[in-house]
Amino acid sequence: MRHQVHGKDSKEAPHHGAQRQELNELLVTLQEQAKLQFEPENEKHEQLLRSLWNTAFPGEEFELKSPKWTDIGFQGRDPTTDLRGAGLMGLRHLQLYFCEGMLPHDCPPGFPLALASINVTGFLQSYFHLNLVMVPGLESKSTQPTLESFLSACNSQPATLQVLHDRLLLHLAGEWRRLLLRKPLATLLDFSPLLQSTFAHAHGVLSRARAPWDMLDVA
Repeated sequence: MRHQVHGKDSKEAPHHGAQRQELNELLVTLQEQAKLQFEPENEKHEQLLRSLWNTAFPGEEFELKSPKWTDIGFQGRDPTTDLRGAGLMGLRHLQLYFCEGMLPHDCPPGFPLALASINVTGFLQSYFHLNLVMVPGLESKSTQPTLESFLSACNSQPATLQVLHDRLLLHLAGEWRRLLLRKPLATLLDFSPLLQSTFAHAHGVLSRARAPWDMLDVA
């Protein structure tokens, strides 16, 4: 069953009803995008991976399966296996951030960038009722007011989901950096608690944010 934006009063003003209809249509669009899976035979999908590869390993011939993918935080030689939950959206968020963002050049040692990014996308998909993704550490989902604020922000600022992803990924990287100060030999076994604390942080900030959202104050 699809999640919907519901009105508080069946007699609400017509323009409010139209606005809710617009937000519901946007929610359906985002849900459809979140459910798209990576298709190796799709040239546009592969191009996203190629862009990621060319940024990470300039001058090296692209390989769909290679142990080098683990250098940027994938769990194995086939990056597509990590995309089964967050799907194509997970790859898009990672590709945009890695190729245009600020973190790759200042990435904390041992930080599993790709895995972290994909988990953040999965959290956002599940938290905002876009997809049923099993996310470690996710204990709460957005309330109706928070969902409406999110959709309104997306309606006025189409990059809202990417902005939330980027800021949460930066927060997670900062948590990893602070962990290394306490535990220099930290491994992936220490990563799950950081996901939990980051997602709890996100829930706290998003649930308290006043509507309409100011993206400078959110995440």
